[in-house]
Amino acid sequence: MALPNLGLLAGFIAFVKWNGGIVLGDKSNHVPSAHVVQLFYLAAFSAGMSVFTILGGVPLARLLKRPSVRSWMVILATATIMAACIYKFTYVHPFLLADNRHYNFYICKLVLRNQTVRYGMIPIYMASAYFCWQALATEQTLLWVTIYVIATALTLIPSPLIELRYFITPYLIYRIAMRQSRGVWLALEFLLYTAINAFTVWMFLTKPFRWSHEEGIQRFMW
Repeated sequence: MALPNLGLLAGFIAFVKWNGGIVLGDKSNHVPSAHVVQLFYLAAFSAGMSVFTILGGVPLARLLKRPSVRSWMVILATATIMAACIYKFTYVHPFLLADNRHYNFYICKLVLRNQTVRYGMIPIYMASAYFCWQALATEQTLLWVTIYVIATALTLIPSPLIELRYFITPYLIYRIAMRQSRGVWLALEFLLYTAINAFTVWMFLTKPFRWSHEEGIQRFMW
């Protein structure tokens, strides 16, 4: 069963060698980096998008289990490592600051350009990662989760540009693999996705604007 995957891996290695890197298109603006904080953004995105599935699929007692003294030591160590990663490996790509049509522009302006908010997000990142871990751990083995995290890290960390679309494939794998919710929780998840899509379409259609340095109408988009 591993042979098709080995063939895929060999093909990927051959492509990277032939292409001179993993980047397609404009290589000068997509230089691979050590953007470790991408994993923090993915955790917050995944937890936010699957919040109702987590609440409906994972026992509340497991989510809110009282931490032991040892757990508090792990929490403090994790927070310290996260702070170091944010300090060392946060990248603000020029594209993020140049195009105010994309929601990432406003997220970057709110979170990344304000030091207090940037580090104040650490508890949210930690809680998000913990909830996502619990959602997967109730259904998957430790080996599966470990491989998933490694594969996701290899995909996201090299990218200096923050794009929500980069999170779609890791999120879908996570969403399929986690414990599934039923009934009202599934309906709430559907309503959440519908509201996000409806808001996006509404902004695109009804809130056009113009740039002073360029002809034509600009519209909000992901």
